[in-house]
Amino acid sequence: MEREFDREILNAIEQLLNLTRQSHQFANTLRSPRLAGNIAVRAAFKKIPDRSESDVEHSFHLQHLAKLAKLLLPKLDEQMFLNFARVHDMLEMYSENGDYNSFIASSEVLGQKAQEEIAAIDKWRQVEGAEDWLETVEIYERLTNDDQEIQAVARANYGEAAWFAAMATRAFDKLTPDATEIVYIENAGIGAYLEHMRTEYGICTTEELSTLMDRAKDRFKRRFSEDFPNLLPILDCLQWVLLNRVREDFNNRPVLF
Repeated sequence: MEREFDREILNAIEQLLNLTRQSHQFANTLRSPRLAGNIAVRAAFKKIPDRSESDVEHSFHLQHLAKLAKLLLPKLDEQMFLNFARVHDMLEMYSENGDYNSFIASSEVLGQKAQEEIAAIDKWRQVEGAEDWLETVEIYERLTNDDQEIQAVARANYGEAAWFAAMATRAFDKLTPDATEIVYIENAGIGAYLEHMRTEYGICTTEELSTLMDRAKDRFKRRFSEDFPNLLPILDCLQWVLLNRVREDFNNRPVLF
């Protein structure tokens, strides 16, 4: 299926995928010191080609996109973006169920995630040294809150630059999963990706995948299209690339970009 995309969009996708590849390569560069934890966590730090991305790796990936974000959003305060990207998922350390996959989660489940993260703030306050991080986390959570009244108050309190950087961080956070999936296919093959989608998400057809992508795109459009209109075509292009790599066997074909 052929589609035409503006050269500016294709250049942005090329940069996004290259930065994602670098982040994945860095994530798989192992150090000698070991990390203690449960069996699953310890297994993740062996040379196993297929494992879940950690919050640390994801946060680094998002920070790695700061220059691209600045290029696409010239009025962005790059340092604020870096600060918010570093902490944006840290509440998951203390929330009851950690990360939720918003790709397949219902509105009710996402509401539950929001409630768990409110409780996580209270848990985190009890930890020594929490104040070093928690202030930035709370500012980010207020500036990106889905409750428009809370967001408006935070925007007035912390300023336009902080609000713009926080919302840009959240928008780029929603671009990274598709880029990550494309690079996963490059590294592990389309067969491994299809098996992952079937076993983890119950997605067995391209139609099911396309439906979920459309739902994710609609959410992105509602949240970000007014303030970041040039990011929606990037998501559209990423989804197109991913769907076409699922529709065809790319194992023996060159990388698109």
